[in-house]
Amino acid sequence: MATNTILGLGVGLFNAALGKNYLSELANAESSGMSLLQIADVLDGIPQFTIDVMGGKTAEQQVDQFLSHYGITTGTAQTTAKAFVGNMLSSGKGFGAIAVAANDYLLGSSVAADFQPAATLLKNKIAVATAYSKTYSSESVATLQGVLAGVTPDMDTAAEIDAYLTGIGFPPGVLLTEQADIVTGHVFIAPKGFTPGGTDQINTLNDDDRLTGTSATDDRLEFDFVNDADTGDNNIAPTMSGVEIANIKFATDSDATLDLQDSTGFTHLNLHRIDDENLARIDNIQEATTNNLSINDSNSPFSDVEFTYLGSALAGTTDVVNLALNNAQVSDVFIAENRDNPAEGFETVNITSGGGAANSMVSLSAEDVQTLTIAGDQDLSIFGTEDIISEVGDNILVEGTATTGGLVRMAGSLTKIDASTLTGNLSINLNDVLQATKDGTSGTDVAVEVIGGTGDDTFWLGNGIGSNDTIDGGDGGNIAILTGGSIDGNINKTGKLEVRTNTTDDVEIDTSKLPDLTDILVRNEGNNGNVAPNPFEATNKAVDVVLNNVTETVAQNGIDILHGTTENNHIDDLDLTVDLATDGTDDSVVYTIAEGVNRDPRFSFTLNSEDFETVTIEDNDSESNSVEMGGTLPETLLTITDGEAGDFINFDIDTAGADVTNVITGIEADNGEVQQGLLGIDTDGSETDFEAGNIFDVEGLATQVRQVAATIDASAELANVIIRVSTNENSVDGAQSITMGKGDDTVIFDMLNDSRAGLTISDTVAGGDGDDTLVIDGHDTRVSLGASEWTNVTGFETVRLVGNNAAPVSTLIGQNSYNLTLTNDLIDANGGDMIHVINDNDVNNDEEDEVDTATTGTEFGVTLDARTLNAQNHFSYNGEEGASRTTDKFILGDANVNGANVIDGGAVDNDGDTTFAANDDILEVRNTATVTTGDLANVRNVGIIAGSNDQATEQTLILQLNDTVIDALVDSYHASSTTEVETLSVRLNDATDVTAVAGMGIDLDTTGTTAKSAVTVFLDTVVAAGAVDTLKVGFGLLTVGDVLVGVDGAFESTVDTVQLSVSKFGLTDDADDIGTTATLDTGADGTNILYGAAAAAAATDRIIIDTVTNTGVSTEIYYDPDGTGAQSQILIATIANNGTDLAATDFLIVA
Repeated sequence: MATNTILGLGVGLFNAALGKNYLSELANAESSGMSLLQIADVLDGIPQFTIDVMGGKTAEQQVDQFLSHYGITTGTAQTTAKAFVGNMLSSGKGFGAIAVAANDYLLGSSVAADFQPAATLLKNKIAVATAYSKTYSSESVATLQGVLAGVTPDMDTAAEIDAYLTGIGFPPGVLLTEQADIVTGHVFIAPKGFTPGGTDQINTLNDDDRLTGTSATDDRLEFDFVNDADTGDNNIAPTMSGVEIANIKFATDSDATLDLQDSTGFTHLNLHRIDDENLARIDNIQEATTNNLSINDSNSPFSDVEFTYLGSALAGTTDVVNLALNNAQVSDVFIAENRDNPAEGFETVNITSGGGAANSMVSLSAEDVQTLTIAGDQDLSIFGTEDIISEVGDNILVEGTATTGGLVRMAGSLTKIDASTLTGNLSINLNDVLQATKDGTSGTDVAVEVIGGTGDDTFWLGNGIGSNDTIDGGDGGNIAILTGGSIDGNINKTGKLEVRTNTTDDVEIDTSKLPDLTDILVRNEGNNGNVAPNPFEATNKAVDVVLNNVTETVAQNGIDILHGTTENNHIDDLDLTVDLATDGTDDSVVYTIAEGVNRDPRFSFTLNSEDFETVTIEDNDSESNSVEMGGTLPETLLTITDGEAGDFINFDIDTAGADVTNVITGIEADNGEVQQGLLGIDTDGSETDFEAGNIFDVEGLATQVRQVAATIDASAELANVIIRVSTNENSVDGAQSITMGKGDDTVIFDMLNDSRAGLTISDTVAGGDGDDTLVIDGHDTRVSLGASEWTNVTGFETVRLVGNNAAPVSTLIGQNSYNLTLTNDLIDANGGDMIHVINDNDVNNDEEDEVDTATTGTEFGVTLDARTLNAQNHFSYNGEEGASRTTDKFILGDANVNGANVIDGGAVDNDGDTTFAANDDILEVRNTATVTTGDLANVRNVGIIAGSNDQATEQTLILQLNDTVIDALVDSYHASSTTEVETLSVRLNDATDVTAVAGMGIDLDTTGTTAKSAVTVFLDTVVAAGAVDTLKVGFGLLTVGDVLVGVDGAFESTVDTVQLSVSKFGLTDDADDIGTTATLDTGADGTNILYGAAAAAAATDRIIIDTVTNTGVSTEIYYDPDGTGAQSQILIATIANNGTDLAATDFLIVA
């Protein structure tokens, strides 16, 4: 009985290959005397047929199923065959007998034309089943049916059958065993075997095997390499000859080596399904002609692959190796003499990327390579990555990606990389091949040519590119990524350059070498590399990046600047210089601040450029930034956009990087942060700013950045902008247009040696939304600003003075260090109904008993003229306290002394205990005005009230004082008492306030004072004909004039009047005494007022007017508490009389 007839039963009944085991059983049955028909009758009764094939089908469906095994499903053949099968079934025959009859007919020599396709298909299925059953077995009907599922009538050659079976995982050949195999064949199959118990896997290719191929040139080995549970030996060295192809599946869980030291003749080594994290090695390859290598279907990104050769095999000078990658993702691929110290290798390496999926190698290590070609239709990556991290405790933050791997051992020999026929994307780390010295020389440069493919290629340049090297990116959107070094060679057809530095050496890039460049990205990715104990941990590596010969197009497209890794966000950690190829007169550049992951809360950096008239900064990140703008500042336009509300973007930077702060307070040291500019902003990547409210004066520092652009536009910026300006030097008027955005912005006018600090009527300054501050700085010149300078100032709620180092001449308007004239238009256009003026650089000593803040800016005095304000417009003022306080003056008029102005001139000190001297600040009220205690309710720490007259006729100041007002005006930190009396000064027509031509009188009411308050008044003696003064005396000591000199501010008898209140002093004068003078008491109860004596003469004497003790110098007024002399008289007034004692008629009794 022929084997093919038994296999034909398998086709007819089951549409399946029988397999080695089933075929052997049936052959044994035949040898025992069973006929084919008997075997067929047995087979159509077993469950595999009745259930697996025919189960659940009708009689007609069973006939159709049977015929489908022969491919008979339609047409005349189906009609004829169905009739034949039906007749056989009707005659009592089973499907087994029918199969025997059908096979006899179809395998015979007289087959009708209609049945020729069925006959051919049957023969092909028997041929495939025969090849399969020589080697393989299975107990699964579905598996055995699957062997024949793809057989067609056209599959009629041995080569086609072999290819088909190989394609479905059952390559035909000699099946090796767990024992020593000494065999000859075309195909050797070495599947995984099992130990005798069948539970542990072992290899069927072993050291003792001897395999000999045929004369064919495509003999092959199919080897499933597994962990050998029997020997534990994963280094296998069989003896093989005449076998050209090896297909090896590395299914080991540990490193595995196929040693070819005793094998010759191989031309192809194909690795499949490499187990991850293990080394797959083909070792001791004997011949350079074993040069067709491949890695297939291996998702093993942590597995190394080695093809190591004998040095003698690669001793030639023109050796070529081909490496095909088909759906392969592996780590290092090594092709050379040996791993440790290779001296020989292939001069040409050809890589093909295919397999229907992207391929990747972390690195490609090869010795002696001169030419590397890359082809194929799938993406190929030859580079590795490691996370750049920062670690705090158990928290690890991934901040970026360091590039590793790439081309290894090729520097010095490699001269060309040609990927021109690659249609997938190429990503390759070129490492140091572009800056290499020729092998065997001490300094000869190697010129390397790199050609990209048609995809989107990426080239990593670890050390830059030498002047003799070239890269042609080819078609597609190509990227060059530079981590260090310089670009001196041409990089063509590459549109994007990413500079991701990990070096402290300067990185200088001649962008003219990238003629197709459109976009640039820069980031400091400083890390410690592969250094224990924390490899690739972010670490500080400050770097200067210079982009030379940048085109206008690239500059306008924008340069992206990303946050650095942790510790690389200090303002000096990235210094970027951009220079144009051609310097025009209207050049522009765009810088975009973008995100980058790190632990630093802020990102700062430096820009140094010489060529740009227009600069745009797109604030597209989520952090606050400080930007140092060195080089030549933009002269035409500086635009600042985007940002996030609550963050800031700070341009107030010293290019010398000086820390403006040394201590936090007078007694507390700082922690070494670099804090810069007006606000002491931290620029070292952290967020430890100086305490808010403390202000620093950079004085005349030439290296402080002062913007000069004609237009500064931050209208679209959401973050708080801090910017210092000087003047537009290209305009004869110095005109600058400055527009702020949505945040709380600070604009600092700081033109040095200028009487307006750079702010003129030609400037347009708009604060925008938010709570904005206009800072007036300047240096070495007194500054005066008035209605003209305020003309185009809008949207600022606060005006801050910093200190201009210009000593005042006096407090007259124009002669103080700062001189500001406030106008209704200014307040309407800025603060609404209120504008705030701050001249206090030290917020710490605003609090009682707190120490001064060291190193804050030195304040200088201001004269603030608010006379023209109407009753609806107001201002506030905050002056400096303590030893660094200034002498300030506030000039008001009757219309605006109304209690709505909030003035704190700054106390002599903030000690609330025992010191309580008044400061020298002046509240000057011009011309006739009424100033009540309500009008002074919001004024404190102003030690002098001045009434002045700039008119041609006499004016009068009506002034009301009480303890509360005086306590606030003299020292708001101290509470006055009878033992710690606070004294307020009042002066009229003083030469330090006004050059008067007419008198200034006063109607002074101190009746609201008690013994804890005192007032010293200097009356108008400047004008010859003194003005009329009325002094209403209370219990607080009133001193008029200088009693030591007797002239300054003295009382003028018969002109001035002292009023004594009956109710205030508890006198008992009758009603008819009211309105009389001191000597005209007509009441029957006797006088309460004793004139012309030094002490009381009777119990009824309550007010004593002493004209005798200091005759011709001063008159004293006492109050006698009991009229008996039992208690001491209380001095309530001392009045200098300028040589003429006060007459009784100078005293008027009032209710």
